[in-house]
Parts: sequence; structure tokens; C-alpha cells
Amino acid sequence: MGEAGRDEEFERLCQLCRAQHLEHTAGLAIAMRSTGLAARRSAQARRRSPEHLHLDRRQLGRCPVLEEEGMLRLLNYQNNAITRIENLDGLPHLAFLDLYDNKIQHIESLDSCKNLRVLMLGKNQIQRLENLRNLEKLDVLDLHSNRIKEIQNIRHLKQLRVLNLAGNLLQQVTGLEGLSALVELNIRRNAITSLSGLERVPQLQRLFASHNHIVTQEGLRALSSMTNLREVSMDGNPVVEAAEVYRAHIASLCPALEILDNAKVDHKSLASPATAKASAALVAPEAADAPLEAPRPEKEKEIDRSASFDRRHLSSRSPHLVAHKRMTSREAAKGVTSLAVSSAGLAAGPKASFREELPKAPQEQKAGSMTSDEVLQAIKEQWADVLKKQCLMTRHGYVKRGQASELSIFGRGLDALEKIEYQTAVTSICFQYIMIGVLVNEVARLAKFQDLSSITFVQNEITSPQQLEAFQRLRLRSLTIKDNPICRGRANLRVNILRWLPQLRKIDELEVQDYERVEAQNLRDALPVVAAESPTNRKDTEDMVQQLLSHACEVDSRISAAHLHFEHAVEQAAACVIFVPVDVIKERLQVQLAYAHLAPGGLGGPPLRPTQGA
Repeated sequence: MGEAGRDEEFERLCQLCRAQHLEHTAGLAIAMRSTGLAARRSAQARRRSPEHLHLDRRQLGRCPVLEEEGMLRLLNYQNNAITRIENLDGLPHLAFLDLYDNKIQHIESLDSCKNLRVLMLGKNQIQRLENLRNLEKLDVLDLHSNRIKEIQNIRHLKQLRVLNLAGNLLQQVTGLEGLSALVELNIRRNAITSLSGLERVPQLQRLFASHNHIVTQEGLRALSSMTNLREVSMDGNPVVEAAEVYRAHIASLCPALEILDNAKVDHKSLASPATAKASAALVAPEAADAPLEAPRPEKEKEIDRSASFDRRHLSSRSPHLVAHKRMTSREAAKGVTSLAVSSAGLAAGPKASFREELPKAPQEQKAGSMTSDEVLQAIKEQWADVLKKQCLMTRHGYVKRGQASELSIFGRGLDALEKIEYQTAVTSICFQYIMIGVLVNEVARLAKFQDLSSITFVQNEITSPQQLEAFQRLRLRSLTIKDNPICRGRANLRVNILRWLPQLRKIDELEVQDYERVEAQNLRDALPVVAAESPTNRKDTEDMVQQLLSHACEVDSRISAAHLHFEHAVEQAAACVIFVPVDVIKERLQVQLAYAHLAPGGLGGPPLRPTQGA
């Protein structure tokens, strides 16, 4: 079928939408055909994004038939009311399927998705792991916040690297045999009493087991066989009550451990004789009689959604980025998406590796047990340490998505920039409590955002417009800077920003004027950037330029004020001069000449006096 024919089909579906009183857009229509619910994009919309389709937050009760979408690799059904998985047969290239926050009870109809790499089924009503036999290429499986009681039917997933079963009904860790590629396991907020069974996956590198029912150190014994563990989270378990002794015991079991409960592990201090003696003095059988942690009321539980995937999962087996999504029931009702990211959520890559900056504070409240308001308050307090140069970033992070196109990132929440859902939909990002030097290193990831046109900087320690130069490669149209040192006492700020970002149309929500562009161009011509200039000389030159510009702006303001009042000043000056009309002067001269002719001996007569004129 030609393109014109396909657009005719799209128009027919739009007509059905109008007949059924359903909303549709210029690029997407979803309506009920005689064969069932169907979704279709216009030819232009398909050309613009042939591999991605976002059908989130559309109040869908079922998966529609997707017409002419054979090239799809990413399909997003988040935040609907879908009760079953269906209509995926015509998607042979599908690699990423997101069904988070629906009403799905069974895993089914995935046999045709043999190329699926990422399956997101968090926050549904699934009770059993099943029907995954054909997903041999699966890399990430997210089933958090369901009703699963047992790990089963996944031994054949030889390529699975990330498994998220947080917020289920697990009581033990079994069924992991055969997962030879698994490097990350999230079993937070279950009812697990022992880690026995983890010895089946000795290659595991990251284990998140917070808020379970592990009471004794005997329940931690399986960790001794996991020599590759780099990061462990156990906070919220009764065994953690003796903090220092517990940390020493975990460190002795895992000699390669780097991060424990979001704090860096110092093996030397934990291996001191006093600590080792205290650790050995604990008797496991006595502790076994301790009461288990009382289950939290359902209304107080938070939804733990692991957004741990990297866009590169679609094409390569890259290092995995971890973020733990938190949404209270009140926020969920408002449709606000938020991520509470702990310091454990950083990737192992060079740009994100700031673990050396983390202070040793094992007693600190962790992001996993904090509400959104508490996380934001903690970030604000930690920002003071960043300003004192005690660390490079805050220890906690938070990501909020108020509308589909708007994203706010606070502190250590930059892993959200890897979410393909954000990269394809977000047009505006606000960065708060993040140093500008860190953000400059994120420009490459920001460049992946297809329609990003606006950035807001709040509390980033921006001191010079030149620090924004790296953002030239982005297609920005609007820039807002608040609560930064650069905002104080700079009359020429807008012009100087345009010098480095000439593509802007708005600065601080005000339209850029033509004369500002001319001044910015003149500034660029007069002060070309010297690439070979040393950092010290460049700073001195920049400071001198800023002083000159500030002085020039002040002089220009005074001249402009003088021009405004010039005519008034002239009128005032003229009012002070005695004015003699010309006719009066002529008359007086004639009289004087007459006296001169009459008087003997030359000119004479009364002297010429000015008349009383206006």
C-alpha cells in the first residue's frame, strides 16, 4: 500500500474516532474497528520515529492492534488499565516492551517476541512467573510490585543480566539456577528470611535486599560464595541493628565489596581487632528468636519501581545503570512520576563514578526508606557539602516528571537521562542542585533527546556565561538561570549568554530582541575565542572583559538617560535667556541712526537698551 493509501486509512480511523467521541491527534488515532481496537499513526509520524511508539497514559483497557508498525523496537504502554498482554504478533523487531502500572494478571502472548531485550511489568497483579520460554535474548526483567511468591521458570534465560522482584511476596531466594549472566538482583521489600540460594549465581555484582526479614548473620552466609559482589543493600533488616558489627561481618564475607547500604566500605577500619572480636561474639541461635519486622500497612508502603535499563541494551551489553523509582499513592493519583535515586544508582562508567566522594555515614537514613519530601530535603542539606567542596555531588537524587514533556532532576538523578521514554518525549529539563561542571559532562546524553528545546538551571554554581559553551551542540531555544552566582549584578548577562548560545530565542522566559543579537554578534567579532589560551589567562581575560562590559553598559545607560532628557534640558536652558525680538532691534537701530545724523560730530544719542521682551 502506498503512502497516500496509508494516510487514507489513517483518516478513516480519525473519522471513527470522531464518530465514537474519542480523542485523536494529528499523528495518532485509536478507535474501535469491527475487528477490535486499533491504533494507527500518520505516515509522517511513523517516518519521524519508526522504531518508537508511546501509548502511555491513554486510559487503554487492552492492547490495540498496531497497524503498519513492523519496524517497532520500543513500545510503551505505561500507566493504563490494560488487563492482558496481546496483539504483539506483528512486531518481529520489538526489543523493549514497557507495561508498567497496569492491571495485568498473567504473563502471556510473548512467544512471537523473540528479540525482546527489556520487559517492564512492574506494578501489576501478576502472581506467577511463566510463559517466558521464547525470550532467550532477554537482558532486563522488571516485575517489581506484583504478587509473586516464588522465583521459577526463568532458568533458561542465559542472557538475563538484571532481575527486579522488589515488592513481591517472596519468602526465599530459589530458582536462580542457570542465570549465568545475572549481575544485578533486586529483592527489596519481600518477606525473605535468608539469602540462601544466592550461591547459585556467584557472578552477581549488585544485590539489593533491603526491608526483608533477615534476622541473623546465618542468613547472610550465602554472601561468602559471591566473590564478585561490589554493591550490597541490606538496610531495613533486623540484622542491621548492630550497624558497625554488621558492616564488619559483611565486609569479611565480601572482600571485593565497595558499597554497602549506599556508603563506601573501608575494609581497613572494619578489619580492626576490636570490630572483628565484636563480630565474632555474636551468637546466631540467640538472635534467631528475635521477633520479625512487623509488616508495614499497605497505605504506608511506597511503590518501588526499578528503572534500571540503559538505552544501549537495545544494541549492546553495556554497563547497567540503576535507579530506584519511588511513587507514593498520593503522587500516583496526581500522575506525577518521581525517582528517588540513591548513591548506589550510579553506573560503573567513568563519567558517573563519584563513589570516592561519598562520606562514610552508615547510620544515615537511606533514600529507599524516605518519602519524596524527605529526599528533596536531604538533597538540599547535602548541597551545602557540595558547595564546601567536600564532595562532587549530593548523595541522593530525585527525578520528577510533572507532564509528559517536562522533567526535573535534583542532585544525583542523572541516570534518568538514559531512559528512552524521556529521550523521545521530553522537551524541557530543569537541573537543580547539580554542579555545572557535572552537567557539562552530560551534554552527550542530552544530545540524545530528540526534541529538547529548553533547559533551566537552578543552584548549579554557574559563575560565567562561558561555562554554557558546551551546550551549543544542543538545539536549545530557551534558557533560564535562577539562584546562581552569575545572576547577581550583571547588566550584560543576556548579551553575554547570546555570545555563547546564539541559537536561543528566549532567556529567562523573555524573548531575545534584535538589538541584543547585534550586540552579541559584535561581542563575538570583537572578542574571538582563543583555543590555545591557558585556563589561567582565559580566566583573567574573561574577568577583564566582564569588567569592561559592565562599565560600558553603565556608560550606555547614562547616555540613554541623557538622550531621554535632552529636549527638556534644552527647553529649560532657553527659558533662562533674555529674548529681544528682531523687529524691535531694527526699530532701535533706525532711531540710533537718526540721532547720529542730527548730532554734530558723529554718532550720538541715547544708548541702545534691550526692551522688556518675552
